[in-house]
Amino acid sequence: MDFNSKDVEQGYDNLDYLYSRCSICFDETHDFCLTRCRDQFCKGCFQRYVREIVKSSWGLAIKEITCPVCNDALVGQEWKRYLDEKTIELYELYNQPHRAMSRYCGDCFIEIRIAQKPIKSSEERQFRFSEIYRLICNLFNEYKSKNKDSNCLARFQADFCNEFSGGGNGTKSILDIYTNIMIDVGKLVGVRCSDNGAFKEGAVLTLNPDLLQKVTLISTMFIPLETDEAKWKKLQFLHISNFPKVIGETPFHENLACTKYMKNIIARNEDTEKVANFKWKLENRCELDRTRSKIQLAEEKELLSTSPSKTKAFTELGVPNVFQIEEKFLK
Repeated sequence: MDFNSKDVEQGYDNLDYLYSRCSICFDETHDFCLTRCRDQFCKGCFQRYVREIVKSSWGLAIKEITCPVCNDALVGQEWKRYLDEKTIELYELYNQPHRAMSRYCGDCFIEIRIAQKPIKSSEERQFRFSEIYRLICNLFNEYKSKNKDSNCLARFQADFCNEFSGGGNGTKSILDIYTNIMIDVGKLVGVRCSDNGAFKEGAVLTLNPDLLQKVTLISTMFIPLETDEAKWKKLQFLHISNFPKVIGETPFHENLACTKYMKNIIARNEDTEKVANFKWKLENRCELDRTRSKIQLAEEKELLSTSPSKTKAFTELGVPNVFQIEEKFLK
């Protein structure tokens, strides 16, 4: 085979061109190389890539930022050099070591946390344990006639002493203590409970509201006592499984959704500016949601706006283009 010198030179030129280009779009000259794998990117493509990962990293597990070419995990100090503060703050918010499952009010999108973060202070932990013990004692005294096991409180007190006499390194984890007490509470209130502390599905919903509230509070107070990340996460899900209708904690309108809260205020017939505002919000909340969604869509378009070639390259990395779907939905 004959090689034309011009073809060889052109090939070298093409390689030189690629060596200087971004590994995502191949249009822009690269701005930096990653330290470990030496893959190279322009800032625009790399920033959009990381932002999409951050937007999808709101699960309960920590999401690593990886190289878009070789998938090597990137050290935080490295990728954060090329990102804005807002994206970094969002990543740290979404990827906390002990991230509580949360719900959002359907009307105002206020975050409602289902569980508290672990309590580290020894004094606070002892106080919390004492409060749990007091609540359990009150519950067992109230239903004394149904208590067939007189040793359950003694067992809990022994676990309590063991936990704190060992400096938080007792023979039983908080998850184990929770499991044991839930089994005892289940027997007391007539709810079947498995060996892992899980109530029979839907069983607690048959309890009267006052009793359900007391048992739910005991379960809720256990969660921040567990400091092991994996066990804390398991305890959180066990709590939600046992009490599926638990609302969680919010600084506003406690135990009520926004709509219900506003309706209650209006029902008081107080002729104030606050009531007038609530009435308007209730009458126009659908339009407000649509407007909010349109504003958010416009901001995302501006943030991710790019040339056609970049958009194509970016989509090939697994980033979905949902603008057309959202626009159709919002019409």
